[in-house]
Amino acid sequence: MIEKIKEKPFLLLLIPAILFFAFSFIPTNETIDIQLHDSYTVIAQSHVFIAVVFVLFSILGLYFYFFQKFL
Repeated sequence: MIEKIKEKPFLLLLIPAILFFAFSFIPTNETIDIQLHDSYTVIAQSHVFIAVVFVLFSILGLYFYFFQKFL
């Protein structure tokens, strides 16, 4: 198992990204509330999951770009 991860380390980013993307489609009424000074922001949980997926895929894209360019 460890050898497979050493051969393909990008799977550590790809698997959670796919899971978070799948979780974003589960319908829930849960929200995340952020209070900063006098502002109050409410964000749907599915949007947070999609934001995490975007960040993970961005890091994965940078990994592939630099892996092919420099290694």
